[in-house]
Amino acid sequence: MKFLIIVGVALAAASFAGATGGSVVASFRSPHAAGVPRGMAYASPHSRLYHVSNTTNTIYATDADGSVVKSFPCPGDTRDVEGGQHYFWTCTYSATGVIYRINTTGSIEASFPAPANATGITLDATHLWVSSSTTDYVYRMTTVGSLVASFAAPAQNTAGLDWDGRYLWLADAASAGSTLYRLTTTGSVVWQFKAPVGRAYGVAFDGIYVWYSSMADPKYCYRMTISGIAVEPASFGKVKALFR
Repeated sequence: MKFLIIVGVALAAASFAGATGGSVVASFRSPHAAGVPRGMAYASPHSRLYHVSNTTNTIYATDADGSVVKSFPCPGDTRDVEGGQHYFWTCTYSATGVIYRINTTGSIEASFPAPANATGITLDATHLWVSSSTTDYVYRMTTVGSLVASFAAPAQNTAGLDWDGRYLWLADAASAGSTLYRLTTTGSVVWQFKAPVGRAYGVAFDGIYVWYSSMADPKYCYRMTISGIAVEPASFGKVKALFR
């Protein structure tokens, strides 16, 4: 089955890396504007966005317009979330970093140490990916906690992660020059653009658009359209849910 539709003809990796595009098509106020927005995730079949606040230790589920559908607790100092329909993976920054698997009410099902203080987490078909602003590395792990591989991140303040079926998306939470990166599984930058509003922390891919959350006031979530790169079909978000 093909998931990727290539837009344009054979663009070089260097041209992707130099891109500065990315247009905002929608935005809404973070559901935890009183706290600090951190990571986010997108999940089917309900087309929901999940948002983390490490100030309130809460995960909020919203629709694409930002209306809160539900909320539930998460372990302390959670920085990112991945999952949706049946369970979630979360990562914490406190202590040396911990990865949790929780159910849809927030109860912990499993946990194990992260390679470092963790600021981002995502899941491909078989492995977890974890990022750390302490080391500015991205780590590939099994779902029982074994480290498989790692690479140095291009970000100045490595934050949230998401997987689009072929590449990783990484947010840079730097106060100046905050950037969203699309990376290979070995860390090569295939595309990047400056976040229109800085302090980008969470990042999520919904099959067509990239979303990111900003810690900068007034703390909004932004939906971005991107031209000139491989575009996933709208059904891909539903396929991702099968891996969660």
